[in-house]
Amino acid sequence: MNINKNTHIVIWIIIGVSLTIHGASLLLSNTLLNNITWPLIEAHAVVETFGSAVALFIALALLFFEKYNTGTSFNIEIATALLVMGILDGFHAAVNVGQTFVWLHSIATFFGGLTFITLLAHSRFTWFKNRYWLISACTAAIIIGTMSLAYPTDLPHMVEQGHFTGTAMALNAIGGTMFFVAAVKILLVYRDSHNVSDLLFCLHCFLFGAAAIMFEQSKLWDTAWWGWHILRLMAYIVALGFLLVEGMQILQELKQHKEQLEELVSERTRSLVETNQKLEETVAYLNRTHTQLLEREKMASLGDLVAGVAHEINTPIGIGITSTTYLQQHLDDLTMKYQTKVLSTGVLEDFISDSTGACKLLLKNLQRTANLINSFKQVAVDQSCEQVRAFNVHDYVQEIIAALNPEIKKHDHKIKFHCDPGLIATTYPGVIFQIISNLVANSIAHGFKESEQGEITIEFFKHDEHIELIYKDNGKGMSELELSKLFEPFYTTKRGSGGMGLGAYIIYNLVTQGLDGDVHTVSEPGKGLEYRIAFANKQATPLKVVS
Repeated sequence: MNINKNTHIVIWIIIGVSLTIHGASLLLSNTLLNNITWPLIEAHAVVETFGSAVALFIALALLFFEKYNTGTSFNIEIATALLVMGILDGFHAAVNVGQTFVWLHSIATFFGGLTFITLLAHSRFTWFKNRYWLISACTAAIIIGTMSLAYPTDLPHMVEQGHFTGTAMALNAIGGTMFFVAAVKILLVYRDSHNVSDLLFCLHCFLFGAAAIMFEQSKLWDTAWWGWHILRLMAYIVALGFLLVEGMQILQELKQHKEQLEELVSERTRSLVETNQKLEETVAYLNRTHTQLLEREKMASLGDLVAGVAHEINTPIGIGITSTTYLQQHLDDLTMKYQTKVLSTGVLEDFISDSTGACKLLLKNLQRTANLINSFKQVAVDQSCEQVRAFNVHDYVQEIIAALNPEIKKHDHKIKFHCDPGLIATTYPGVIFQIISNLVANSIAHGFKESEQGEITIEFFKHDEHIELIYKDNGKGMSELELSKLFEPFYTTKRGSGGMGLGAYIIYNLVTQGLDGDVHTVSEPGKGLEYRIAFANKQATPLKVVS
């Protein structure tokens, strides 16, 4: 069964019990228990104190619920009424039996009904929903209670010879009537709101109204007197039922919220797992792509090197072939003259002179070819094996420049190289080649304008345990914005002209991952581009180069 259905059943039971108590107490008071009283002052004080505490507590709860748009349809008005009644009932419970005793009870009923009936103006006047009204009403209740205790002789007569006076009956009758009116108003609102809390406070007002009407039919301490006190106690219990209902509803909402939250967390978790799997797949794909790009760049660099070396070797080999052909022709001519016995001293001397020059030329070009092959072999091996080794930086970079020289000469550029001849580095020589060859290629492709003679400067310096490579060109330079994007993949200033935008990105990866170093750039438009690359000179263990 749901909360509303349970509450309705309880309400009908309370109504039946209250009517039974009402009728039974009146019947007994006027028949079997006529003229019998029970002056239980302590029990009365406990009942009134309990009622006062419940009223104050429920009022604070209603003010709390108002902040969260829950509770009843009249949180402020009902809270104000309960605070006023709770304050005055508290004073009533604290005094001895007498005129003040009855006065405080009667005035509590009157002002309770009066503040409850303000909910009739709920939709017309905002004053009764204002905190200043609440403070004013509570202040007035405290003043009335205090003045009643301070000036008891000035109070109107409320009891004469054990019976209540007309003043006491009037205050209770008017208060009870206002409680009934408030109950009707709340019931009408409940028909539209279907708010169980409204129905509970409708019953609360009904019980207080019934208790006030019973006041007229009772005398001090008789059975009817205790009967309406029981009705008031039941009214406060009903108010506590309001808290129970609200608490159960809040618990249900929390349970539903928890279930929704768990479902949301589960859904988000599934989504995060799926997203994480997609991200892992994307990262793996990007790593493979990155590896392939670096491998292609390395092979492209090696391919350019092979083409350059092949072009460079063609010249000395061609000269060697020409010299060998020339020698062969002179040797054939000399052999023929020798066989026909017409060989003269002058012919022999000419042959020796020409042969000596041809041999020198042939030897020089063969030596040049051997040097090119040795340089190519060393650089190619360094690129392929990717192992840490100690090498002479000066000599190795000279070999790199020699390997790149055909490309440099083809564009009529110049390379200036400065390095201590005794500088020894322990690192990946193949990575050094890839960095320098990419830097040179970038300068030729992006730094220098067509038909422009450019100048490249390469310098190496040793700083403690680090080596610094400074690479500069005197090309067109870069703006601040272009420089900030230099190392971004696929960023190029020659989009649509064959540029892929991977050259500087690969340089950055080679420095940071291959050499575990740092790279910084400086440039201004028209003032060239400068790279400052620093890397460790000593490696405790070989670095794994991303290839």
